[in-house]
Amino acid sequence: GSQEKIYVILKNYNGDYWKKVIQGVTKAAEQIDEAVYLGGIDNETDVSGQISLIEKAQQQGADGILLAPANSNALVESCQEIKNQNISLVLIDSSINSDAYYMTGNMEAGQIAAREMLSMLSEQGNTDQDPLEVGILLSSDSSQAMVNRVSGFLEYWAKYAPEKWTINQDIRLNGGDVENAQAD
Repeated sequence: GSQEKIYVILKNYNGDYWKKVIQGVTKAAEQIDEAVYLGGIDNETDVSGQISLIEKAQQQGADGILLAPANSNALVESCQEIKNQNISLVLIDSSINSDAYYMTGNMEAGQIAAREMLSMLSEQGNTDQDPLEVGILLSSDSSQAMVNRVSGFLEYWAKYAPEKWTINQDIRLNGGDVENAQAD
């Protein structure tokens, strides 16, 4: 009975990050009066599988598609077709090499994270004279979105952090595993 059909097509179901994304999609689906279809591929290298899911969404009359692209280049044509059909397209996690979508401003997201980090450190009683070192933990360094977020974070930090508050130069990769991140 929904007026619109929203398709969510993920590039992965594995890892704590994607489980959180699925929880968020599920919660949002319960809150809106639209049909939300959740699907995706098990492995980020299955680009043809993701293209097939996009084609099915188009054939089934999608009004909007929320897509976590598995490949920034291989999905350009599919995303352009979505745009040509006047289907709203929003990307999450990764971008494509096209302007056929709406997406998070990842540089700005990184700046917001840095601002929040500075605020939290100050609220915990740290002063400008206290030496602090902050570490950066990433699930992946191969995502352009992640690279842009780190760039935004570092840009804001360099501009506004007290001189004695530094960033550890050893950025740690944890593959999206919460236990690995906590151990780091």
